[in-house]
Amino acid sequence: MGQANIKLSKKEKKNIEKILDANPNIAFDEPEVEFLWEEFHRVLPKGYVIKEDLASLFVALREFPQVSDHLFRVFDRSGDGKISFDEYLQYLSIISRGTLSEKLKLTFILFDLDGDGTVDQEEARTVVTLVGQLLLKFNTGLLSSEEFANAQSSLQALIFNETNVLPLAVFKERALTCNLILNCFCIFEFLFSDSIALMESRMGRQKVFGRDLKSLLKSESRNIPYLVESTIKYLESTALDEEGIFRLAGPVKEVLDMKAEINNGKKFNFFDPPANPHSIAALLKNFFAELPEPLFTELLQDKFISSMNTPEEKRLDQLRDLFNTCLLYTSDAAD
Repeated sequence: MGQANIKLSKKEKKNIEKILDANPNIAFDEPEVEFLWEEFHRVLPKGYVIKEDLASLFVALREFPQVSDHLFRVFDRSGDGKISFDEYLQYLSIISRGTLSEKLKLTFILFDLDGDGTVDQEEARTVVTLVGQLLLKFNTGLLSSEEFANAQSSLQALIFNETNVLPLAVFKERALTCNLILNCFCIFEFLFSDSIALMESRMGRQKVFGRDLKSLLKSESRNIPYLVESTIKYLESTALDEEGIFRLAGPVKEVLDMKAEINNGKKFNFFDPPANPHSIAALLKNFFAELPEPLFTELLQDKFISSMNTPEEKRLDQLRDLFNTCLLYTSDAAD
């Protein structure tokens, strides 16, 4: 596998060794941390992130300043008004490769707005509303409009249920039964997936989700990715009559676990035992959503938009030509 050409000074390597020694639970190996160090300091020469940086680093946060503020609070572990590389690395490790327990603890910190060690109903409503609006705005496929519309009653029934505040242990236990809470963790994956994908691509790490289509097809020696073919076959065989198959989200924990296993090389037989069709549909949606280059390539975005203003009698022919052009891009990836 290829390796990124990383050139760090002795002082930088010594700093990385200290960080890894102080944080033995970091899930990245030393070459990966070196790459992340180089990228962090390339984008941020000053060596840290302040609150005002987030909107320029993440386009999605520009319309959601309150979400930006809450995310900064989570990452600024020391409370000094800066996110250091050390803090960034610890949380990126949890986001990309952490255990479910670690991810739920990170989600708890996001929800604990006043930092008192508990989450109350008002805090939960605030975070779910803000994060839900962002996830729907950017069409992540992680949250349906129906789920968002029923958010308040779902929180009351599934999470609080005869109590007004939740300590960490209870929050983690009840979050497992509530897609809304688990979806809020996905805000971290949504924002940082590009950073993780870039590292894994440059480091020659093999994965399926978030990987360049041409690279994936080449590694699998296929014209259609195995995941796409196997999920579609399963859905065609078992779920054509399933209500809301691509509208209703599957159990988030199950989808996250399956994604992690697939990225680690596992090839599922969805028929044995029979899988939840909504989870399989979510895997397929996630695969296309995380492609670095959309199938309806960005190069044709303006033409797709202009086709909407084409007279109806000509629109179908124009769209057919655009779809055929997309097929050419896909065929090029498969060659």
